[in-house]
Amino acid sequence: MMLVGCVRPMNRALLFLAAVLCGCQLVPPDAPQRSLPPINANPYLTLEASGVQVYRCDLGADHVAGWQLVRPSAKLTNAQGVSVLHGAGPSWTAQDGSKVTAKVIDSAPSPAAGNIAWLQLVASNDGQAGLLSRATYIERVNTRGGVANPAACVASQAGQMLEVPYTATYVFYSSK
Repeated sequence: MMLVGCVRPMNRALLFLAAVLCGCQLVPPDAPQRSLPPINANPYLTLEASGVQVYRCDLGADHVAGWQLVRPSAKLTNAQGVSVLHGAGPSWTAQDGSKVTAKVIDSAPSPAAGNIAWLQLVASNDGQAGLLSRATYIERVNTRGGVANPAACVASQAGQMLEVPYTATYVFYSSK
């Protein structure tokens, strides 16, 4: 359930209390419309990413050039010193060697133009115990940057690679 809009201060407090009591999630008015992780999932790790989205200028079947995402390349960290590498697959690898890959199950445009989409992904681990072995779902939110300029990919530049800086927040969920 999404609770947004203009509400007077006293009513806002009551609305917040009602949302907490019923288990609703409060969503800022500028947040994209998206589904929520399954009810049987709890967030257990939040990391901030800084890196690049790597694109290649390709010619389509119609001979029109366009950027194709090749892979992300980012480092995810938090204040507690956790560090995870994010790469092709997409995949995430923790310092302890645990690794997950994921598939997109939902996406929503970022609230601001020029930012890559917010994503929800279903995760599968490689079987190695560790930080990421509990991950069942991953969210990418609060994105900044990462979008390739379409005008920079023309037929004469087919095959050219481009790295576009981005930041985002990744939330890892585990089953209850």
